[in-house]
Amino acid sequence: MSAVPNRNRPATRTDQLRMPATPRLHIVEGGAQPRRSVLPLTLVVLFALVAAIVTPMLLNTRMAQTSFAIREQQILLNELNSQAAQMQVQIHERSSAISLEKAAKAQDMVPSGRPGIIRLADGTVDAGVAAQ
Repeated sequence: MSAVPNRNRPATRTDQLRMPATPRLHIVEGGAQPRRSVLPLTLVVLFALVAAIVTPMLLNTRMAQTSFAIREQQILLNELNSQAAQMQVQIHERSSAISLEKAAKAQDMVPSGRPGIIRLADGTVDAGVAAQ
């Protein structure tokens, strides 16, 4: 015979006593597992739904407020542009030659005469005409 034990042969009574005892099997009930709560998932979904509804409403409200403020500022800007245009017309009218002459006569001013000229080449002075 060979020195290698034959593993195909049935175990003897002493071999069976040396083997560790296998635990006995028993039935486990399937309903003993605790159920998971659906409350956290429900709260997350509810929060997401509320956020999805409230966020656009807040953005829309803020956009409407901004639009109203822009409209008011645009009206004010148009009024100021109109006033600036009116003032520009007044400045143009008051700076005309006829307006200046009328304003000067109202203050008892007289037109100036011909101004005097100094000639630097020969050092002579050409006297002007006095105001009348």
